[in-house]
Amino acid sequence: MTCGSEEYPRKRKTDCPLPPSYGQEHPEKRVKAIQDDPPSSQAEANAINLELTPLFEAASNGDNERIKELLQSPDADINQTCFGKTALEASLISRHESAALLLMDLGAELDFKDGSNALCAASYYGLKKVAQKAIEKGLDVNEPFYLKYPILLAVKGGYAEMVEYLLQQGAEISQFRVHPQDEFVTEDSENPFLLAWYWQRYDIFLLLLDATLTRECRKTEWVHIGPLSPLSEGDPRKRLAERLTIWLQSRSSELIDDEAEHEGPDVVISRTLELVFGRGMYLCGDNILVGLLIEKNAPLPESVLGYLRGQWNEMKSYPYRMSSKLRHRPTILEITFTALPLIQQSNEGDCWLIRVANALKKEGLPLTYDSLEQKLGQRWSLMQMTIPV
Repeated sequence: MTCGSEEYPRKRKTDCPLPPSYGQEHPEKRVKAIQDDPPSSQAEANAINLELTPLFEAASNGDNERIKELLQSPDADINQTCFGKTALEASLISRHESAALLLMDLGAELDFKDGSNALCAASYYGLKKVAQKAIEKGLDVNEPFYLKYPILLAVKGGYAEMVEYLLQQGAEISQFRVHPQDEFVTEDSENPFLLAWYWQRYDIFLLLLDATLTRECRKTEWVHIGPLSPLSEGDPRKRLAERLTIWLQSRSSELIDDEAEHEGPDVVISRTLELVFGRGMYLCGDNILVGLLIEKNAPLPESVLGYLRGQWNEMKSYPYRMSSKLRHRPTILEITFTALPLIQQSNEGDCWLIRVANALKKEGLPLTYDSLEQKLGQRWSLMQMTIPV
């Protein structure tokens, strides 16, 4: 399976269940979660007396009538905790939105003992109506929970609609850069851009990108650029390629390449191109996006072309370095081969790397370390450094 495959998005190794929406929108990425225990385990759990309070149990089951009945008692405590969680928390974790709304209307406390609150939980679990009511009741869309803002939790949960709603409500993302030089792109990223990129959620990434570009364009010195052009409907990856192409066609490549700039929309685009082309240690670029940019005749900056040209020439001329290179930049061969029409010298002709890449493509194999090792066998080992580093 290749990084950036159009049909099969990258799967991630993780020690915890995936965010709640991934079981719906990305079934192939879903891993075993608590509610996925086999029947035997569930039966065993049911046999254990956990002494759940009636209200907590009703909220967990989304039983609104039972909730109303229990709260009619004069000594009922809507904020009573069970294992440190309130009934409202139970309804949110179980994603029973109507039960959560009912409890909020009946006066449930919106701040929780673990430091989170109803807005943070609603953002993570994709409960938009709960988020709306939480904001109406005074919760701040920019108040973090252990440095995790609601907008980040919405990205973690994988809910594009929630991300869009929070942005509309004023969620501030100016403290996050598209691709900070000192941050790796991992599933543990606390940067919404990097997290969306890691999970290949280009729909979410594009929402964040457009919000950032709009903010930067509204600064006094960028007022002349005007509003962002509307994009066509369809595949998020294609829409992201369209946004980048429109911007690249409207701006001088020298401006986007200007290393002296530290802020502004051109820098945002430049950092996005770093992600697309995998210009970072252990960073998976996206060769499909690269192909779409080339197909759309996007005028790529010389910094990008020079980087690709240098990577290709190094792999071609120093095969003994490829093992290390492909481990540090997993998609670099795939991406440079896709961009070969733009970077290949006219007098280069055929070479061993082109022959190998074409052979792998012919067999439908990705241009990765594992494929090269599989295809070349002992020859691949002989091509590497005498003493591995």
